[in-house]
Amino acid sequence: MSDRVTFNCTDISVSFGTQFGRHVVLDDLSLDVDRGQRVVLVGENGSGKSTLLRVLAGTLRCDRGQVDRPAGRIAMMTQVPPWSPDTTVEAVMDASIRWATRLTTAVEEAGAALADRPGDPAAERDLSDALAAAEAADAWSADTTRDAAVGHLLPGIDPGLRIGELSGGQVGRLQIVDLLARQPSALLLDEPTNHLDADAVDVLVGHLRGFVGPVVAASHDRQFIEDVATGVLDLDPGRGSPRVVPGGWTAYRAARSLAQEQWREDFAAHRTAEAVVGQRRREAARDRRIPPPRDNDKFIPKAKAQQADRTRAARLRRADVDRARLAADRVPKPPRPLHLRAEVLTAAGPQGVLLSAQRVAVAARLSATRLDVTHGDRILVVGPNGAGKSTLLQVLAGTLAPSSGEVLRQPGVRVGHLDQDPPPMDPNLSPRQWFDGVRRPEATPELVELGLIRPRDLDRPVGELSAGQRRRLALAATIARPPHVLLLDEPTDHLSLSLVEELEAALLSSPGAVVVASHDRWLRSRWDGEVNELAPAHSRPHIS
Repeated sequence: MSDRVTFNCTDISVSFGTQFGRHVVLDDLSLDVDRGQRVVLVGENGSGKSTLLRVLAGTLRCDRGQVDRPAGRIAMMTQVPPWSPDTTVEAVMDASIRWATRLTTAVEEAGAALADRPGDPAAERDLSDALAAAEAADAWSADTTRDAAVGHLLPGIDPGLRIGELSGGQVGRLQIVDLLARQPSALLLDEPTNHLDADAVDVLVGHLRGFVGPVVAASHDRQFIEDVATGVLDLDPGRGSPRVVPGGWTAYRAARSLAQEQWREDFAAHRTAEAVVGQRRREAARDRRIPPPRDNDKFIPKAKAQQADRTRAARLRRADVDRARLAADRVPKPPRPLHLRAEVLTAAGPQGVLLSAQRVAVAARLSATRLDVTHGDRILVVGPNGAGKSTLLQVLAGTLAPSSGEVLRQPGVRVGHLDQDPPPMDPNLSPRQWFDGVRRPEATPELVELGLIRPRDLDRPVGELSAGQRRRLALAATIARPPHVLLLDEPTDHLSLSLVEELEAALLSSPGAVVVASHDRWLRSRWDGEVNELAPAHSRPHIS
C-alpha cells in the first residue's frame, strides 16, 4: 500500500462549457499540501475554491495536469450536506463508521475461515492481514469515538429525527460528527464553519490543530483562517501562479496588501516605460531632417542624408528592441475588485420603535422572546445552534408565523430580509433577468450599479453561479430599495472577504435599523452595538 501523505497538483486546468463558450476556472495551478499542513483557499466567489476541492477529492476530473492524493480515506465536508431531507440521524451515524464495520467483519470472516481450515497457511495469513488492518485503523473504537462526538456536539438528539427537521447549525454539527467518526487520513473542507456556533467551531478547530494529515479548506471565516491555517492560497487572478502565503489571516492580509500595492506601482511604471519608448520611436520615425549644405559641394547633402538615415534606423531598432522587451515582460493591469457601491443599506424612515416582537415563540424552535427594534439600532443576535436565531429573524420579517405572541410593525415600515440560503432562482434566467423580476418598481439601481455582481456574470445563467454569487444576488435584491429595517442572517457566509469588510463598514454608516444573526467570531469581537443572546429552548434571552 502507498504511504503517500500529500495532496499534489501540478499544472492543473479546469474549465466548464457554458452557452457563452468555455469558462476557465483554474488555469495551470500547482499546489503541494503535506502531512500536518493546513492550507486555506480564499478568493472571490466563483474563483474556483470548491472546484479545486472537488479535483483533490477525485470527484471532478481536470482538463489537464497531474493530481496525486494521499493514501487512505479522504473525507470531504461540503457546503451542501450529502444527505436527503428524509435521511435519519441514525442512518448518518451508522454510515459514518461503515469503514470500521467492514474491517471488523473481515476479521470475523477470516477467523471463521481459519476455524474451518485449521493450520491452513493461506487462512492464517488472511486473518493476520485482517487483524493488522483493523488494529492499524483502530476500528474497534470507532463507535466509541462517534458516540463521544455525538454526546459533545448533539447531546440528547433523537436518532430518529430526519435531516429536514434539523436546524442549519445542527446539520453542521452532524457533519462534524460524521467527519470525526470517519477517522480519515486527509481532510477537504468547503466553508466548514457556515451555520456553526462558537462551541462547534471550537471543537472543529481543536480537531484540525491536532490532525496529522494534510488539510485543504475553503473559507471566508477570518477567525477560522487565523486560528487554523498554516498557509493561505488566494485563487483570485494575480501575477503568475498563485502561491501559498505562510500563516493565517493577519499574515495573509498584510502580504496581500503589499502585493497589491507593488502590482499597482509596477503596472504604472510599465505604462510609463511603454509611453517613453513609444514617444522615442515616433520621434525617430518622423526625423528626416537633413542639415543644409554650407558650400557648393553637392556630395555633402547626400552623405548627411545617408548618415541621418543610419542614425534614424539605429534609433528605431533600439526602440523596437525596448518595445519587444517590455511586451515580453508585460505587467497585466491589476483586476478591479468587487466593491459594494450601495450608498446606504438602509433608509432613515420613521422614528421610534419600528418592529416589536411581543413574546413571540415558535414550537420546538424559539422560546418566548421579546425584542424592540428602534430607528438607528444595531442589534447582534447570538446564541448556540438551535436557539432560534434564524427563526426569530423570519418571524420579524413576517415570513414565519409565531406559535404564540405577535410582531407589531409601525405603519409604512419596510423590512428587508437576507435569509441564510438564497431564495429559489430559475437556473435558466440571468442574474440581470432575475433581479429585474424581483425588485420593486420603486427600486432605481440597476444590478450592475450595486457592485455585487461582475459585469461578465450579468448575463450568465443563474444555474452556473456559485453559492456565494447567488447570495450576493439575493443581497442586491434586498437592498435595491433600502429598507428601514434590515434583517441579515449570517451575512458573512459565502461572501468574499473584501465584500464582507465593506458590508460591515456599510452597516455602521446606514441610517436605518439593522438586526444581524451571526456566528462570525471576527465580526462579533468587533461589534459595538447591542447584543441579544438567545439561550436554548425555554430559557429567557439576555440583553446587554
